[in-house]
Amino acid sequence: MKTFQANDELIEILKNQGFFEVTSTGSKRKEERNFKTALSSRKEIQFSKIDIIIRNRHHDCDKRREITEAELKLMLFYFKLSSEDSKEFNPSGMFNFRVMEQQIGVLRKELELSKLFETRIFRQNKISRLLSIYDEITF
Repeated sequence: MKTFQANDELIEILKNQGFFEVTSTGSKRKEERNFKTALSSRKEIQFSKIDIIIRNRHHDCDKRREITEAELKLMLFYFKLSSEDSKEFNPSGMFNFRVMEQQIGVLRKELELSKLFETRIFRQNKISRLLSIYDEITF
């Protein structure tokens, strides 16, 4: 499985996914680069020398030296979610690779059971929407 580090290859993937660089002059001096999907967004990816840090509201949520393709997909998914949808994965809306991965599995199982017993139609629709966003991510 391919891995990605905080380098030009990952920057190109982020730009293709709608991210743009918002690095300040002070951060450049500290060898940091910051990326967001919107200027007003509270979610941010920061490259701090060799670390890849996912941030929300200026708090570090999770970080890695390198990420796998599966982790990259989880990270991109998190940035596509609204703040309300993010709470499906963590009540505080913060990001964690392990929690996101576990919750994807939980949602798939919940959707399967809801369809089997034909219950909670509105919930089924929400889960289906979230999982289709996740499944459609390519890079």
